Amino acid sequence: MFDKEYHEEEFKSKINNMFIQVLYAIMLQDIDRVRHFLNEDLEKQLEQKIEGLKQKNLRQMYDELNVADVKLINITEMEDRFVIDAEITSKYMDYQMDMQGKIISGDSSRRVQKIHFLTCERYKNGKSLGLVRRCKSCGHSMNLSLNGKCEYCGSIYKLEDYDYVITKLNFNEL
Repeated sequence: MFDKEYHEEEFKSKINNMFIQVLYAIMLQDIDRVRHFLNEDLEKQLEQKIEGLKQKNLRQMYDELNVADVKLINITEMEDRFVIDAEITSKYMDYQMDMQGKIISGDSSRRVQKIHFLTCERYKNGKSLGLVRRCKSCGHSMNLSLNGKCEYCGSIYKLEDYDYVITKLNFNEL
């Protein structure tokens, strides 16, 4: 039996939201916004991408961003987890600018359509999130839709033990 927590339309909406949040995190150069729904390897890759942009004094822009379509292309049940691969068709203006706002590369005048591939995974023995999410460090309730960071103690609430997280994203094209 496949994941009882899985509902296709809900999941497509979740992927849409996570993808957009990742692109905004790259634009804002703030990995903390999405750290809670990335696995460790992807988190490190995005940190390196953002750090590379900072070192070059550049900001990556994805203006007028929207996701046109999310297709679930492969659903796999592994021994210890569920894996879902998705194809995301998105449209946005893709360009880089320096910190003074001068466009360095790309096109800020027209949107381009791109296809990205994303993989999400959830452990089968994952704990239930329940209705109220509490910080593991201090016990205060948390709003995971914001950024997964406890506003009281600053701890990151990693979804990896509870829900689907992004494990792969072909962000090299991002």
